[in-house]
Amino acid sequence: MFKHVANYEAGLVWHNSIHDHKVKVGFSAAPHAVFSHPQVASVGLKEQEAKQKHKILVGNALYRDTAMGAAMGFPEGFVKVIVEQETGKILGAHIIGPEAAILIQEIINAMTSETGTFAPIARGMHIHPALSEVVQNAFGSLRPA
Repeated sequence: MFKHVANYEAGLVWHNSIHDHKVKVGFSAAPHAVFSHPQVASVGLKEQEAKQKHKILVGNALYRDTAMGAAMGFPEGFVKVIVEQETGKILGAHIIGPEAAILIQEIINAMTSETGTFAPIARGMHIHPALSEVVQNAFGSLRPA
């Protein structure tokens, strides 16, 4: 349904056709974005889906509560993240606002890292002022759902 998913699948087909070490397909971090105004981007599970199988933490952050959000004139927008409570594994994320399709990439990269946790985002130094701070702030606000 998405060109980026087809590119991912094609890469795995190519890899598995010429290498002995086979790579399995994984769609848990397959993102999507809608280039509307505002942009909408999402990856992984929604909160209700995650609650059905996991004990979760949820974090939220508003664009307007960042220095770049203030510099942009306090745009409407938010980041919502869903994390497995016991492991810190990222289960899902949803962003609505300017540059949502770009901001979600940091979360996708963490989801597909070796541990799949939010630790690299929480510990990573984010440029200030930059809009990406809203992603880090969402993980900094995790609370039981």
